[in-house]
Amino acid sequence: MANIFKSLFGKSGHLPLLAPLFRKVVDSKHGRTKDLYQQTLRKVERFQPDFECFPIEGMTVEWLQSFEGWMAETMPSRNSRNVHLRNIRTVYYVALDDELVTRNPFRRFKIRPEATRKRSLTVAQLRKLANVELPEWQAKYRDAFLLIFMLRGINLVDLCHIKAMEGSYIRYRRSKTGALLEVKVEPEALAIIRRLRGKGQLLYMLDNVKDYRQYTARLNANLQKIASMIPGMPAITSYWARHTWASIAYNKCDISKDVISQALGHSHGSKVTEIYLDRDNRIVHKANRKVIKHVFGDTSAGE
Repeated sequence: MANIFKSLFGKSGHLPLLAPLFRKVVDSKHGRTKDLYQQTLRKVERFQPDFECFPIEGMTVEWLQSFEGWMAETMPSRNSRNVHLRNIRTVYYVALDDELVTRNPFRRFKIRPEATRKRSLTVAQLRKLANVELPEWQAKYRDAFLLIFMLRGINLVDLCHIKAMEGSYIRYRRSKTGALLEVKVEPEALAIIRRLRGKGQLLYMLDNVKDYRQYTARLNANLQKIASMIPGMPAITSYWARHTWASIAYNKCDISKDVISQALGHSHGSKVTEIYLDRDNRIVHKANRKVIKHVFGDTSAGE
């Protein structure tokens, strides 16, 4: 134990330090998850002046309460603060598992979620968005939203990394979980891809995008402008497409939560167990066809 975790201890050899442990956990993450852990690390560094020599056991209930209060000064959303608190809890649980600490402040400090506002469109709203007349420069942002929906709520970061279709399918590794996903491109989605096809990327708007976050900001800004033109339309972002797909699948198409979870690329318990599961992609392909047909009608005749 002493050899493995030598770098985690202070000069005295008795107090395991938070800084090296936190950085080890950050380094073990990937993609967007790693970005979020790095953000949490920076917040803790700003909050704790002596961070480099701060012991893990210094994270008491009182410390957690103070840290949350400090975040609240600039982050009014409890759920946004909870992201960082959960990341800190993960780091602390690594310390518990490795027997670097013995007590658990999270037994008394509860991370309580705040009810999030609805982030899904109704079928009627989605149809209005699809049918609103827009100039070409603006229509491409609306079409990007519809494509995300038609590709089973694909995460924008993953869409930005896809270079081309493989036959009638899009295959990619989800950045958040590393899971390999396959999406059958339905005729409605194919029509959008053909209009927006890029040279180096799947969509031409992404050909020169170096950081997906830049495109995300541009897309969301334009989606909100478009939404403001439609009476009764909420201020949407690209993530609404993912929520909308799941909501319509469950509430309007009687698709089970398990199939929806598989379609969205959520992890299913143990990664080891996942290796032995031969998941039938035809189930999620049929689910997506059912959702698209429910919203837009059946335009796949003859395909």
